[in-house]
Parts: sequence; C-alpha cells; structure tokens
Amino acid sequence: MRSSLSLSLSLLVGLVSATNYNLVKDFSGNNFYNQFDFFTGADPTQGFVNYVSHDNAVEYGLIWNKSIPTWGVDSYTHLNADGSSGGRTSVRMTSKDTFTHGLFIADIQHMPQSSCGVWPAFWTFGQTGNWPQSGEIDIIEFANLADQNKVSGHTMPGCSISGTSQSGRIQGTDCSSAGDGAGCAFLSPSTSSAGSGFNSIGGGVYAMEWTSQHINVWFFPRNNIPSSIKSGKPNVSKFGQPMANFQGCDLDNYFYNHAIVFDTTFCGTWAGETFANDGCSASSCVDYVATNPSAFKDAYWAVNYLRVYQQSGSSKVKRDFLRRHARQTHHNHVLV
Repeated sequence: MRSSLSLSLSLLVGLVSATNYNLVKDFSGNNFYNQFDFFTGADPTQGFVNYVSHDNAVEYGLIWNKSIPTWGVDSYTHLNADGSSGGRTSVRMTSKDTFTHGLFIADIQHMPQSSCGVWPAFWTFGQTGNWPQSGEIDIIEFANLADQNKVSGHTMPGCSISGTSQSGRIQGTDCSSAGDGAGCAFLSPSTSSAGSGFNSIGGGVYAMEWTSQHINVWFFPRNNIPSSIKSGKPNVSKFGQPMANFQGCDLDNYFYNHAIVFDTTFCGTWAGETFANDGCSASSCVDYVATNPSAFKDAYWAVNYLRVYQQSGSSKVKRDFLRRHARQTHHNHVLV
C-alpha cells in the first residue's frame, strides 16, 4: 500500500485546542475516486466477494453519478453457491493518504440496505506492520438485517477502554484483536444509524474525533446536523455526547498511520457466521447471496463528501510521535 509520509507527518495534531480544526483533505465530487486505491485481492474477512479495480467497476456499472460519488455491487448475476463462479462483484476502496489523529466527517446519503448476506463498512486501519499492530477503527459497520451501527476498535493486546456512550451499551472493553479477540465496541441505540433505517431518513453525518486522549464517534440524522458542520467550521465542543467514546489506554501506542476504507463484502467471518441467528432463513449465506442478485440492488453507497480536519499541532507532539514510530513509518513509506 502506497502512503504519503509528508502528509502523514503534517497531520499530527497538537493538544492545545479542542475546537480549532482546519480542513486538510476533501473527498468529494469528481475528485473522490482518484484519492483512493481500489483493492483487488482476496477478502481478508473471507467474504463471498470479488473486489474489482476502478476501471472494471465503471465497466460493470458499479460506479455512477460522479457529482455525488455513488457505487454499489453486482445485482444482476446469478452465481454458483459452490464458489466455482467466484463471489459477488463489489468495491473496496482504500485512501492513498494516511492519517494519525483528526476530525473525520462523512455526509452520507445512502449506505447498503439491511439485507441478508451484506456486510458493509466505513473504517480506518493502520498501514504500519501486520494487522492489528497499528489499530483499526470501524466507524460504520453492520451485517445482515441490522439497522443499528456498531462502532469498534481493534488493537494489539494491552488496550482496554473505559468510555461511555449515548446508551452505555459497550460490547466488550478489551480492544485486543490478536488471535480470536473480537475487539472493543459500542452498539448505537438508534435504529436509524445503519442500513435501511439510515436510508429511510435520508441518511446523515458521521463524525469521528481522534486525539491522544480519546476516539469519539457521533451520528447526526439528516434533520439534526450541527450548523458548524454545515458551515464547514466544525465545533466539536457543541456536538453533544458521542455514540461511542474510546479512552482508557495509551491510544497513540495502538492507533496510528491509518488509511480510510469503504467496502461492501458478503457473508465471511461476520455476516456468514451470524446469518441464521440474524433472522435469515436461506440454507446458507453463500447460497442466498449467490442466487438472489436482485436482493442487492440497494446495496450501494452515496457519499456527499468525506472531509478530514486537523488541529494546529505543536512541534513537541510531532517530535514525540516521530520518535515513537519513526522506524515503522519509514518502513511503510518505502513500500510500493
């Protein structure tokens, strides 16, 4: 994975101001797709999916309406449930630039609907070392028929969280994902926070503030987006209580140098394993996804914009970060 060392270093934030954020990256409109690499390898989560390049996604009609970036999955092809014809064609995009700390704001009109077999996600993960060495933050993630978002953190052993959220519904405090660790997570109390419930209200805004002290995630329905976000001058101090609040361990030791990812996979190690328990009655997840292409005509993303803001960083914080991760960051930078 190619990453930008110069941008990553410029995005290291200070601890001085909680509200003075400056826009440093705007993913929107006709410039949206060229800021991502399209992943075409085997799905790391063992999904029944065939990820394709940007050019193939355009050729197959999976990308449309570039003024509002919109992309989906193959909802026409009948496949063989034994896997001999491959998985369902889809898109997984990874940002070319990497980030450590910041305020990430995504205005999303539509995400894949709640449907048996789907597993969509909007997330960030570390580009240093082998997963989960530099961490993963799942901002939006759900599977099958769910309409409540699950915000998760994944790290090497040693990070446990003690934060609170709007509902207090913490699903595990140990963020370790090495071996069989499931990570730490918060489940949104809102049935409009993901999937079909989200789409029924016209979508909304997800915001994540990532600092050395906390990683907070908010969801704002379309009719309740803060005016500071609309004006392009986000004031986090007026966002209210977050949906998820990760704090309690040395976050800078477990989360750093992240790329941003959008993907839609099918079945695999979540949607596949919970398929029957989630109210899906087909003989298997793969069988359902293979033989019911029209069930996924609404499994698409439509993103008005994704913006990354940064605070004015102090030189001391930058030096401390470089001292801590210089060797790993340099190693990652030279990889092509």
